[in-house]
Amino acid sequence: MFRVPPIRDWMKTTYDTLLPIWQEIPGWLRENGYEDITSLKSNPTKSMYGANFFDALSKDPRREADFASAMSLQDNIPKVATAQFPWNEAAATFNKRKSDVFVVDVGGGQGQYLARLINEYPGMPGRKIVQDLPTVVAGIDKSNSKLESQAHDFFTPQPVNGARYYHLRGVLHD
Repeated sequence: MFRVPPIRDWMKTTYDTLLPIWQEIPGWLRENGYEDITSLKSNPTKSMYGANFFDALSKDPRREADFASAMSLQDNIPKVATAQFPWNEAAATFNKRKSDVFVVDVGGGQGQYLARLINEYPGMPGRKIVQDLPTVVAGIDKSNSKLESQAHDFFTPQPVNGARYYHLRGVLHD
């Protein structure tokens, strides 16, 4: 099982990167009067690494690569095990006059999900954009000309306005 890179890297990310942060939480909460963690300026990760989670990852290429690989684990789930969206119906009602962007995959890693979606629904209209941090989208295979990559931090305002769909998976808890 641990020979499968995403599984191996999920374990490495969990124990090398996430567990130390989780262990920091009780002390951080005590020091901060048990306030809810609502700020990117003051949180256990920043206390521990001097930077927020994704900024800290970007400073350690090995951990960032492990995290990216671990996040691809969800793309190995069989199609029948995931909820399905009626993409064909959505494509049929797409109006390019409102926007030429059909879907934006926010925090979409290196485009694994969006590439799979494009392959499964080849008639999908409009532009298809995957967004993630600059260091993440830099690793996207540029040979897939059917999707665009865009560097974007999802903690900042969305630069693509008016897209038909914004796909959010595994990012809202951040």
